[in-house]
Amino acid sequence: MDEAAEASYGTEGLEKYRPAGKIENDVIIGDNGYLFLANGGHRVLEYCSGVLAPSENSITDFYQNIADRAQDSARLGANYIHVISPDKQTVLVDQFPFKQTAQMGKLFLERAGNVSRYLLYPTDFLRRSNHQTYQKTDTHMTDAGSIVVTKAILEAIGDDWISYGDDLELDLTGNQNWTGDLGSKLTPQVSENRITFVSDKHGIWYHNNIVGGNNGIVDIRFNKAHDSGRRLLIFGDSFGRDLARFLSFFYFQTVFFRTPFYHPEIASQIRPTAIITQNVERYLPSVVSDNNRPSFFMYPFINNLDYKPSKDFALALSSVLSFGRPPYDKYIAEL
Repeated sequence: MDEAAEASYGTEGLEKYRPAGKIENDVIIGDNGYLFLANGGHRVLEYCSGVLAPSENSITDFYQNIADRAQDSARLGANYIHVISPDKQTVLVDQFPFKQTAQMGKLFLERAGNVSRYLLYPTDFLRRSNHQTYQKTDTHMTDAGSIVVTKAILEAIGDDWISYGDDLELDLTGNQNWTGDLGSKLTPQVSENRITFVSDKHGIWYHNNIVGGNNGIVDIRFNKAHDSGRRLLIFGDSFGRDLARFLSFFYFQTVFFRTPFYHPEIASQIRPTAIITQNVERYLPSVVSDNNRPSFFMYPFINNLDYKPSKDFALALSSVLSFGRPPYDKYIAEL
């Protein structure tokens, strides 16, 4: 590589310097400037190529979790759905340089039995979209991709606000030079120009200042365009956090907790009208029973984080955990 190329370059330079199919520092070079995760601690390539298969314990625990979560949501009178966020190579088959003989989401869906009605695996929605749905240098979806899945969720749970989902696409007007979690692993780094969602309709957002991929992240969003009877609770990973951002346009209150588990004690305190649990496809082989969940609010201390959320966040969280009691009513009245 010449001296001029030692600096970070865009995805258009990939074909010149790195051939499709090359694996470098756990990054697979794909076609048309797309990068893919090779392993990332989850042995992605081995699972999608059929070298590895998920254990029966993971499959059994997954279905029991969904059944229990659906039952608890019904107890609370909340609509429920679980979203399996497709991995990038599942959707972008033509850009992925290796043959895939297995898809974890499809495998788990085929064996879902009577819990299949609670599962959403929005692969077809993403493939049909006219937008770029995954970032080229990142494992995550674009804002357009998250909007596609948001609309699929609203359709799956029978929400009458689905027509408003098309309006979100009108705000995909931002441009940003971005080096994603895959592009940053290469030397030199690879960046891309990404289209972002830009809107002045966001409402109120409180978060607890935990960054990175740590469990324990909490986002609380209020959208005063809706009545207080529309309250959403989400348990999930970073894909779920992106979805919470867009789903908050359809609910008065949206609370996101970063965790692989469902926490019924939190659901009972918030008493939402809709509950979503979510995990990205590559996490499916490592599913364990919700009975193994820790206390959610101990995550920062279990992870030895320097944790000191703001007073405004603490007041918001204390209030949403007090639904049906005076502290919640007082907080909402003063919001």
